[in-house]
Amino acid sequence: MGRANHTIVAIATPPGRGGIGVVRLSGPEAVGILRRLLHATPADLQSHHLHHGWLPDPDHRSRVLDEVLYAFMEAPRTYTGEDVVEIHAHGSPLVLSAIVRAALDAGALPAEPGEFTKRAFLNGRMDLTQAEAVVDLINAQTDRALRTAANQLRGETRDACVALRETYADLLAELEAWIDFPEEDLPDQDLRRVAGSLEASIERLELWLCTWREGHALQGGVRVALVGRPNAGKSSLLNRLAGEERAIVAPQPGTTRDFLEVPIACEGFPVTLVDTAGIRPTADALEDEGVRRSRDQIARADWVLVLVDGSVPPTAEDRALWGEIDPLRRLLVRTKADLPAAWDAAAWDLPSRDVVVTSATQAHGADPLRARLAERIGGAGHEASDVVITSLRQREAVHAAAQAARRALGHLAGGAPPLDLLAADLREALDRLGDLVGRVDAEGILDRVFSRFCIGK
Repeated sequence: MGRANHTIVAIATPPGRGGIGVVRLSGPEAVGILRRLLHATPADLQSHHLHHGWLPDPDHRSRVLDEVLYAFMEAPRTYTGEDVVEIHAHGSPLVLSAIVRAALDAGALPAEPGEFTKRAFLNGRMDLTQAEAVVDLINAQTDRALRTAANQLRGETRDACVALRETYADLLAELEAWIDFPEEDLPDQDLRRVAGSLEASIERLELWLCTWREGHALQGGVRVALVGRPNAGKSSLLNRLAGEERAIVAPQPGTTRDFLEVPIACEGFPVTLVDTAGIRPTADALEDEGVRRSRDQIARADWVLVLVDGSVPPTAEDRALWGEIDPLRRLLVRTKADLPAAWDAAAWDLPSRDVVVTSATQAHGADPLRARLAERIGGAGHEASDVVITSLRQREAVHAAAQAARRALGHLAGGAPPLDLLAADLREALDRLGDLVGRVDAEGILDRVFSRFCIGK
């Protein structure tokens, strides 16, 4: 008998002590195991109701271990689609571990990471995008990330995908009818209608793909390094962005000797700011080590803010540092805008979108940087999309569907289209959208998705 037919058990609440701890069981023997764990349970155990009971010590049944509340939820109206039991005890790790140990002795198997949600997917309680949204919801660091995950959990991605799959299925049915009756001439207006439907679907898929940067950043977070010469204002700007004094600020250059990480929310994106030591040639061994670590942080960062003191003329060192960094992940920040400017725009010859002016001493002096950084992190212009792509797996599926749809459209560019090839590419697009929501047989794909989960979920 495989794992799918066994009852599994795990602690469902986070590790550590708390007011309440929950142990969850799911599977055909969940109720039977519950009855063996407790002193007494009602003969007719009502589903989806809380019940009160006393939990005996597994090692000494005559002793009471804890007072508990428990609930039985009868399949299929449960999280996993199976019979589910939850035991709500006091949040002592000793009590919760004793409950799990007793359940294992009664025949349960220890749940693997994500196994409860995996069973929910396999039993049709959710599609694969909703399953991914569960872990994204748990790990969300900002309100915006939370809303994105909640929308996906509610089924917005699934519903949009189902609608597009229905469009492809209808087109495929028409094509197969034409293939079955080749003596019928294809009206030009029908071919134009098919082409129009394909063009609209491709535009929609491309819009979904454009949300990948936003979705990936919302769920995975972004690392942003603040770099520049000593005394360029890196620590002051970090404190302004963080809204509190996290880095030491002093008038003498070289105060920062090591990097400092500070998590913030930037227009809803989870961002880790990294303050770094000033970069300059030095004979001081300690400062040189700080410079080396700063360069390490540049290599690790998703985005690099190159800070240049706007109150003094730019130096060759400023321009050299700017030139070292990948143009696709850099932004020039002119600091100290509250001081008389010595800024030479001609010396940089940069488009205005690559330069942000800030002042760490003014209440809203960093607001332009927040807005520009958020635009760079997530892109812009995707508000109309009904789907936000949040995982590489989702991106791969949508990209493959779009490629197949483009090939199908290409067959209609000439005169008489090859209907068999057109139908094959439409079927491919339909299947790849099926991959998006989880109509897959590959166990490796499921393992990749559910390996991100904690045990108990």
